[in-house]
Amino acid sequence: SRFTYSRLEQVPEFTVNVLPSSFAPALEHCGTVSGRDHDKFAETGLSLAPAQAVRVPAIAQAVLHYECRVLHRNDVLPAHLAEEIRTGGVYSDGCFHRIYFGEVLAAYAQADAREKLRRMAL
Repeated sequence: SRFTYSRLEQVPEFTVNVLPSSFAPALEHCGTVSGRDHDKFAETGLSLAPAQAVRVPAIAQAVLHYECRVLHRNDVLPAHLAEEIRTGGVYSDGCFHRIYFGEVLAAYAQADAREKLRRMAL
């Protein structure tokens, strides 16, 4: 029933984008509405950028990007979930998640983020 599910099943590639903390309100909004019913990018001011190794886009404002392809997927088994999760209202519609495992094909950071990470490693 989730919009992301249909996208991953259609194109088995995805990006993981790490945004600066200043984007917390935008991320909160994105986590509370569906891309099926909302244009999250127009509503938050985020923008898309071409990825380097996959067909799906990255988020331009991110400081770290991971581009991945799906290697494996598993459906969550309700009988194996903790009782409080199974009955706590998260899955009240009976539609449980599918978990995707990916291989990182490309990983890169914006120039200022690379410098920060380099200094942290010293």
